[in-house]
Amino acid sequence: MRSFILSLVATLTVGAAAHAQTYPSQSETPITDDAELLSPVQEAELAERIVQLEQETDSDVAVVTLPATQFYTMGDDVDVYAANLVAAWDMAGPVGNRHVLVVIFRDDRELAIEIGEGFGVDGPAVAAQIIEEAITPAFREDDYPGGIRAAVEAIATRVLAPAGSQTNEATATTPASAAAEADGDAEGGSNVLYYVGAGVAALIALIVGANRRSAAKLAATPCPACGKTGLTRERVTVEEATETAEGRGETRTICPSCGHVEAKPYTISKKEPKPAGEGKGGGAKGEW
Repeated sequence: MRSFILSLVATLTVGAAAHAQTYPSQSETPITDDAELLSPVQEAELAERIVQLEQETDSDVAVVTLPATQFYTMGDDVDVYAANLVAAWDMAGPVGNRHVLVVIFRDDRELAIEIGEGFGVDGPAVAAQIIEEAITPAFREDDYPGGIRAAVEAIATRVLAPAGSQTNEATATTPASAAAEADGDAEGGSNVLYYVGAGVAALIALIVGANRRSAAKLAATPCPACGKTGLTRERVTVEEATETAEGRGETRTICPSCGHVEAKPYTISKKEPKPAGEGKGGGAKGEW
């Protein structure tokens, strides 16, 4: 009888752990390159491009690369993991479900895209098109920077541009007024854009470098239990958020040598109710 009870407890424990997915810490830039598919320069350039798109379309776009599903998904499909990561990072709330998340698992050669319903497009269909037409052809040639760059541009034209067209129409000027404005502002405007762009690029490069230095600093910090270095940090969702209740998560600092764990709790915002009359949110997955 005792062995049966112990076996039952072990089974329930394993089952509960299977739903405690692990999420990476959110970068201060739109790109979290934990799989190291991009050089620092490539990461900075792509981050600058995404920031520009976010500012123009009032959206939240993120690209996440991870080494392998075994460390994160706990057996779930990659598209399910992507949807859960959107909730864990609270991407939907601040921008009214106008979010796009690309998640790439390097070793498993799998990826997923999650598109919010606030754009007014068919999220699952558009995500599948971007994966098949823009990303996987480059990935099959091991051109990861090219595939990620193609993904960002496809998101710009197929997701963000349709959503921003109404705003553009509402604020459109006549050809005569546009020409007059162009004559007076072309030279000064181009100079301003140049300096603003250079400043944004420099800032993003600094943030990327700071993120990597922060990870290196953590790895060099001795474990308070055994004194060895190599600490890592991860975000884990303990309880998923719903439309009626907040979720709970933990930021865990882990020592791989002795298994010591320090956990700091955080709150996950409630999921936004689905707005009526807007696009179909959702995503798709693929492999290469």
